[in-house]
Amino acid sequence: MIARFVIRLLSLSLLTSMVISTPFPHQKLQREILPRDYSLNNYGGFSAMSNFDDFNGANNFDGSRNEQKVVVDEKEKVVCKEEEIKIVQQRLVILKEVAKRIILEKICEVEVQLIVHEQFRSSILDFKKVIKRSSDKQVGYDSAVAGRYSDIFNADGSLSSNDLGFSGYGVGQSTIVPGGSNWDSSTSPASVSTADNAAMYAQNATLADNSTSVDPSTGADSNTSTSTDPSTSTTADPSASTSTADSSSANPNPASD
Repeated sequence: MIARFVIRLLSLSLLTSMVISTPFPHQKLQREILPRDYSLNNYGGFSAMSNFDDFNGANNFDGSRNEQKVVVDEKEKVVCKEEEIKIVQQRLVILKEVAKRIILEKICEVEVQLIVHEQFRSSILDFKKVIKRSSDKQVGYDSAVAGRYSDIFNADGSLSSNDLGFSGYGVGQSTIVPGGSNWDSSTSPASVSTADNAAMYAQNATLADNSTSVDPSTGADSNTSTSTDPSTSTTADPSASTSTADSSSANPNPASD
């Protein structure tokens, strides 16, 4: 009886050591899950999707694979200028609402609206990597494209519909890299990571309390008069959350070849 128990114990120990010593093929699994080539052309049979991939190019959904060409102009060096944060937030909200307007007024199919929204959101997330210096791209913007903002509107304030004469895969060819930031390669990676976590805490706190609304006249919570000190918040650390990738290999594109 004892001998049988010892044999089972030894077998279990051997099996455990084999499992622990065998590396889990995370990268191999990831490569198998992620599609190598995927096209959204003609997705769902929607006419608006007939040439979707032509804008950014094949396998370049959000333009993150675009090449950069930094424009150097010694006569006019662009340097960042500190502004009250409210000034910055106001202008970014305008851009956000204009993006909503374009999607809702220029696209009628909800499915296409969602895909275009995700394309836009993914490009913003790629810029986050650039800000954090976790990308090989220069921290800049395409001045030629940014200068076309007024072309979005007609003289009467309505949205324009004319072809502006450029494609997404060309964005980055007139990149300006503003100077004057406080980036320090020895200390900034840690401080930027901390700032990113703080923003994620705030985002999680917003999601956790989405049952209430904010008074548009005061900005206060309309259902309570109390406030919470963010430094003592017990919101779960977002860095501890995990996500599971869908390992299904089925093509989500219902369009037929």
